Amino acid sequence: MTKIRRAQIGKAHGIDITVKSAKGPAKFFAPTWEMVSNFKNGAMSWETYTELYEARLSRAPASAWAWLGGFGSEVTVLCYCRDGWKCHTYLLAAYAAKHFPNLFEDGTGGYR
Repeated sequence: MTKIRRAQIGKAHGIDITVKSAKGPAKFFAPTWEMVSNFKNGAMSWETYTELYEARLSRAPASAWAWLGGFGSEVTVLCYCRDGWKCHTYLLAAYAAKHFPNLFEDGTGGYR
């Protein structure tokens, strides 16, 4: 079981899952530029962003999920958002725990 935590880039070590700078399999967990831009400028609601991001996660290959779970008992995913902001890192942790309950646990505490 891998507990997924989240942190802001520069505040902790972990795996960058941002559209700006994710590398390798981590790119499967990054939102698109369009999603990020539209949400930040208010053209997209959090609900729509969540739907689009979860649809993106549903298309991530099994190999990407296996890679994420291969970091051991705990993995920290990174984004530029501050703790507590509405952010895809919280969505990833919740999605993984819901869809792969034998592999992942949400260790983020959710956004406030």
